[in-house]
Amino acid sequence: MLVTTQLTAISAVGPQPLAEYLAAAAAGVQPAPDVIVVPVSGAEAAGLDSYLGAPAADVIAASDATDRAGDLAQVMIGLSSGVGRVLFLGLGDCSPAAMRKAGAAVGRKVPPGGILLTSAVLGQSGESAAAFIEGLLLGSYSFSLASGSPAPGS
Repeated sequence: MLVTTQLTAISAVGPQPLAEYLAAAAAGVQPAPDVIVVPVSGAEAAGLDSYLGAPAADVIAASDATDRAGDLAQVMIGLSSGVGRVLFLGLGDCSPAAMRKAGAAVGRKVPPGGILLTSAVLGQSGESAAAFIEGLLLGSYSFSLASGSPAPGS
């Protein structure tokens, strides 16, 4: 079975790479993300307050988000392309095991073919970033017995 996955890294050219990417998406320079994932710790620095309608710390408190590895809390935001989902993600102690668990939790939430925008690996070690991506890929996997040819007798 052939599995195709494409990951695109955006450079962190400024202090608020998520907000900068969303501004570029609003201008039509970048595709609009289907899911935006922001780590609970450091969410205040993501520059998303104007999209959230309140300070990130207040939104996190209201959504009961925690920093336990793999914990997710969802909020909706308004984007130029419509409504977007923001997931606040707990990274735990940022060890490779915790990052793998966090990546898997995110992988289960991204729609097939969807565009994911996250700052979860910013500032992480190479080992922790690789573990997050591994978890993301494993969490997004789905098994199917369906094939391209019709079943006999169909």
